Amino acid sequence: MQGKRFLAIVLSLCMLSGTVSNSAPVITHSITAQAANASGDCYSFNAATGVLTLKGKVDGDILRESELQVYLAQNVKSVVAASGTVLPEDSSRLFYQYVNCTSIDLSKADTSKVKDMNCMFYGCTNLTSLDISRFDTSSVTNMACMFCCCSGLTSLDVSRFKTSNVTNMTCMFWGCSSLKTLGLSGFNTSKVTTFDSMFYGCCSLTKLDLSSFDTSKVTTMKNMFGYCGRIKNLALGKNFKNIATEASLPNGNGWVNVNDPKTVVSGSESYANIENGGNNIYRNPIACIKGDVNVDGVVNSDDRDLLQKWLVNMVSNNELDLENADVNYDGKVDIMDLVELSRLCKQNTNSESGSSDGNTSAEEKTTEHIDAGSEVLSKINTDDNAFEVSLDITASGNAISSLNVDESGYSGVIESDMVVGVVPEFECEEGAVIDNVTLNFDIKDDFTDNTNGKYAEVSDAFDGINRLNVFKYYDDIGMLLPVETTCENNRVTAEVDGLGTYCLVDMEQWFENLGIAPEELQTVNTSPSPVGMLGVPISATALTGAKNTYNTPIDVVFHAYAKGTDNQNKIEDAIMDTATSLFNEYGRNGNVRIYVANYSGTLGVTDQKIKYAENEEELQEILDRILPVASSISASSLKYQTHLSSLMTNYSNCMRENADRYYVFVEKTAINVNATEGVITDLLDQNNMTAVMISSDPYATVTKNTGGIRIKSKYDFGEETSNFIIGKHGKNPNEFLTVLPNNWKKIHLNEDSITNDYIVYYNKHNGDDSQFNFSDYPDFDGDGLIDLQELDYRQIEWNSNGHAILRTIPEMEEYYKKDMTALKKSFIKYGAVDWNMFDKIKLLPVISDPTEKDSDDDGFTDDRDANPLEQPPYFDMLKEVDDFDNDSLIKEMRKELDEGFLNDQAKVVSYATADYYPADIDKKTLNELYGYVDFPDDILNDLKSERKQAKAEFATLPQGGVFGEAASAMDWFLDNTGKDRELSSLEIRSFLLTNSGSYRYQVALSAVADYAKNVLKDGDAVILASKKACISFRALDGDVKIWNPLLMVNEANWFCTINNASGAVIAKVKRVGDTYTMEYTYNVIDYYDWDIDKNFTTLDIPVLKLLAINDCEFAKMHLAGIARSYFQHGKISGKCNFGIDTDPLVF
Repeated sequence: MQGKRFLAIVLSLCMLSGTVSNSAPVITHSITAQAANASGDCYSFNAATGVLTLKGKVDGDILRESELQVYLAQNVKSVVAASGTVLPEDSSRLFYQYVNCTSIDLSKADTSKVKDMNCMFYGCTNLTSLDISRFDTSSVTNMACMFCCCSGLTSLDVSRFKTSNVTNMTCMFWGCSSLKTLGLSGFNTSKVTTFDSMFYGCCSLTKLDLSSFDTSKVTTMKNMFGYCGRIKNLALGKNFKNIATEASLPNGNGWVNVNDPKTVVSGSESYANIENGGNNIYRNPIACIKGDVNVDGVVNSDDRDLLQKWLVNMVSNNELDLENADVNYDGKVDIMDLVELSRLCKQNTNSESGSSDGNTSAEEKTTEHIDAGSEVLSKINTDDNAFEVSLDITASGNAISSLNVDESGYSGVIESDMVVGVVPEFECEEGAVIDNVTLNFDIKDDFTDNTNGKYAEVSDAFDGINRLNVFKYYDDIGMLLPVETTCENNRVTAEVDGLGTYCLVDMEQWFENLGIAPEELQTVNTSPSPVGMLGVPISATALTGAKNTYNTPIDVVFHAYAKGTDNQNKIEDAIMDTATSLFNEYGRNGNVRIYVANYSGTLGVTDQKIKYAENEEELQEILDRILPVASSISASSLKYQTHLSSLMTNYSNCMRENADRYYVFVEKTAINVNATEGVITDLLDQNNMTAVMISSDPYATVTKNTGGIRIKSKYDFGEETSNFIIGKHGKNPNEFLTVLPNNWKKIHLNEDSITNDYIVYYNKHNGDDSQFNFSDYPDFDGDGLIDLQELDYRQIEWNSNGHAILRTIPEMEEYYKKDMTALKKSFIKYGAVDWNMFDKIKLLPVISDPTEKDSDDDGFTDDRDANPLEQPPYFDMLKEVDDFDNDSLIKEMRKELDEGFLNDQAKVVSYATADYYPADIDKKTLNELYGYVDFPDDILNDLKSERKQAKAEFATLPQGGVFGEAASAMDWFLDNTGKDRELSSLEIRSFLLTNSGSYRYQVALSAVADYAKNVLKDGDAVILASKKACISFRALDGDVKIWNPLLMVNEANWFCTINNASGAVIAKVKRVGDTYTMEYTYNVIDYYDWDIDKNFTTLDIPVLKLLAINDCEFAKMHLAGIARSYFQHGKISGKCNFGIDTDPLVF
């Protein structure tokens, strides 16, 4: 992942320093070539072995020729230079993006004439062996990006390089993320002017010897040590004057001079500020590991051997950390330290303190408070969240510096009516050791009051924020369990032993979900309720007349009339509430059918012309059709008897003979019922239906004779209706709870139906279940998986009859091997003093929710979701679409960009002069809202003069190339047409060489890959598209800066034809085995416009000798209507492969 992040950003810096040709082919994967042998005067390539052999006088232009370069970059596996090989004066990009190359041997090459080595090995991401030991670099002036993104190299020794003529070392080792040792001791940098991002992303380096560096000519060190979080030892010579904060050297707890280890000399900011004088070694106190002589983070025989060499003067002081070498704490380093270090190595123990008992740890633990206002918590501490979180963390390694906090990938399945606020996940780099974490949730005033209140009435433990308890999600067992929590003032606090996914739970709602009534917490009652489930509220109607027909199908026929939209909507909501309760109780597998008729007796149909619904989606389709029809019927024309008779006839044609049938009459307006109750009763009896009469009339005879009920509730009849039907039909005799990640959710599955039939068959046939008789087993939620396929068989045991042995809450502690102390304390704290009161609650381990089609609510039903309990990464930024329709995506992007454009008043005013207007905004409206800008004649004339001069100057620029494209874009603006402009492939390539463009492009495709890996099963495919025009991906490894591209340092904003443009992707991904194939189109869109608040000079480039005009003047041209902003767009397409553990290579 680290390499992917680095690869996307660097080339912009190289362009700024003149190190990358503007015509460099970037989108190499879009060009294909047949594998074949190739040769020329200076090279030969063997396609069978992948070996590129250089010979004679190498012509760099030939190797850099577009088609050949792309072909070699994709197919070369190793490079060798034959005897007599002479590398050219311009050796820049010689092995540019040889992404499959693992070995390069240039030991026989003559490099004495080479002057330019910029990007020489750029992007050789799989390179592990590089022999440049005989390089003569005495003539080289440019080494920018030379080893950039060589993320496979673990060691590199360039200490013999002669660098006295080098002026540019920008990004020289940028993104060498695996590099652990780097030899630079011979570097002469007396002519170097820029160290910009030189070691950026060298995240594995632990020490650097820069004692030979001379910074006297250096003008910038920006990000020189960016993301070098492991560097703990730094040697500086007398000519290295200072390290400023712009160099981005992580400060940690501060750097000290080894000669004065108690005084921090680097300031207190996030990045170090060190003023250096003389030859000094600096170390970060966090890294003080006694015995770690070579400062690689561990203590082993390498440290012992190095110390031994130092004691006999075989190595210098700069090659080891003398502070760490003082193992016995006597203030000096001698043979006794070597003896102690040898003892530690034999014990295979890392020493940090040298304590007499020998019990030492790998690194010094540090404690840090991370305030709620910290950037790392910004994705959680939003304005609309219920709380602000802060934390205190004690850890070693890179835990604190690499901490990342974001909304959990499990949030989609954890969020429920009992969870308060966002579900955060706290994580850090692997290998970091967490000692202790304190989570602080500061509850906002709007969320302190009880939302339930029924439990607070019986116990103060539920009052206000006391009702809130911290829970942790254990993904290894798929359970959400409470941790010990304290509440004081408006703060909820939990001390935990590690990072992970945590959330705040409203315990009132939690107990209600368990079926524990408030009075049971006040006075514990251990006797079972009438239905065998403790605490389940049972209405009087449910206790009488139960048919005990739980497994019998149910037909419910709604006969509805509504007059007016308000009543119509209320009926729709109540019908849906009734149906949802029945589906939850009896399943969405066809056991329940819902029919809806208008008053004339016509049954509604689904989109598939079916007259009943077996789930909420189908019911909504019927309601959308039937209720508008119902509202159009005149009340005066109603003849209830006739219409009821018509309904019974229509229903009898599709009713199920063995179903338990209910007729629900909904009267929402005053009508004259022209029928007797006797006739109504006879019609219902003919179809053996139970009446539920929701009406202002009593209908006593109907309800009595059919065993039904009258409901007086005028609008909200859903709960009463469903409770009556469930009570009448019968509840699950073996009801139990299943612990799911989203909540402790009571579901109704028949315990006897939970057998090992499926898993036995699956194992017997080696995973081939194609002949299994699925139709014999229930699919409660109708997601295409029978319930038995949604069980977590790792956590279920079976009795001799093949039925599941379901555990109770008190049995969890022994089975799950989790400390249930916090769980018990939570029960006791809130009044559930008898642990055994939960013996009736049984737990069902699952891998997906058997009562929900889409357990994690990510749009992929469980049957087609590879990870049904975890939302895919970037779920809030990508969506599944039906077709690969890029034109529609561009329209969505355009609409969003237009809306953003309208939000800026100055831009709206300028936009008002253009030919194109958004569909819902006309020129008159714009004029009324914002008015037009009428400049005085003198100012208007000045603007016209500037426009004329700019036109003339731009006409003198050479055609073609990036300068020509930029001039063309400016000319389009000055022509005052306002028409859309298509971006050229050259402009897009140039944009993708920038920090902004490259980052978004790379991360967009990586996001698609990560998303697909999460959801796709073997053999499946998906089409994904951006949800929003500008994909604002999460900052990776900290604050990734998106800054203006290309020549921004010269404020040549006219050159930035695409400035921080929006982008969106559409891609089709297919999985076969562990290989994924992605076909994609990436879109770039932007407005060419100007900022009236800027006074930067945009044309002040000496080499072009153009008239200086600032941004504000161009913006005024917009407002005056003599130049017009315009919409511009372009796209690139490609195809790539990636694996389970690899990312798509798009550069």
